[in-house]
Amino acid sequence: MVFMNINVDNIIVLNNGEIIEQGSHSELLKNKEGYYSRLLQI
Repeated sequence: MVFMNINVDNIIVLNNGEIIEQGSHSELLKNKEGYYSRLLQI
């Protein structure tokens, strides 16, 4: 299940219970190879 809310100050991306990325929506989108950015391209 994926739950997303981009109207927050900080987003924490978890994978198997581990933090793999953290930052604002715009910060996370800057990393084109990041999990968050790739997830939004689906």
